[in-house]
Amino acid sequence: KISEEDNDFSVARLFEHYYDVVPDGVVNDRWGLTHWDFRTVEYEQGRELMGKGMWEMTRGIGYSFGYNQMEDADSYMTGPEAVKLLADVVSMGGNLLLDIGPDAAGRIPELQRQCLEGMADWMDVNSPSIHDVEPVPEASPSGEGDGEPWVRWTGDGKSVYAVVDAAGRVPLRIAADAVDADSAVTLGGSAVAVDADGDVLTADVPASEVAGPQVVHFVRR
Repeated sequence: KISEEDNDFSVARLFEHYYDVVPDGVVNDRWGLTHWDFRTVEYEQGRELMGKGMWEMTRGIGYSFGYNQMEDADSYMTGPEAVKLLADVVSMGGNLLLDIGPDAAGRIPELQRQCLEGMADWMDVNSPSIHDVEPVPEASPSGEGDGEPWVRWTGDGKSVYAVVDAAGRVPLRIAADAVDADSAVTLGGSAVAVDADGDVLTADVPASEVAGPQVVHFVRR
């Protein structure tokens, strides 16, 4: 048992030892409200922390962290659903910790495997929109009850990515001077025609060749 008192067996001494051994390590907030380097959101719990400082979404592919033989296809996320969650989290500056629950023999259940393989197929094409990117303050997400297609934004110093769960004419809400509208192309290599009207770009988004959202890449201005 770890004592809460400030002695050789306290949490404070444990943290000191950890940082000495792992200088670039970080500590989450599961130790209580006395110390953390980043906050955690679990399913619906703590969602008010999303987009604020350093944070991480942690959840299972289904509703359980361990293997639950009662869970079926209605309980598990599909690959495209997991990709949308990943893009949503990353667009708000967070990390996603996605748990799997092997069975008693150490096998990953088929439905969980299908989800992971679906994510892998999508990432083979679209990983630049997820890795080493940040939120795009000049852009606005859509698709949460506003009647518009689902869109999330990520970017870095040179590029801006619109992750779009739709095909056809899609409004993309971003400051007019943030990107070069004529540079639009999918990460799969297809050109995207874009019309600019103030802080709304209307893009002719082609259907994704892999299951999940399409990603439109812009050169940042």
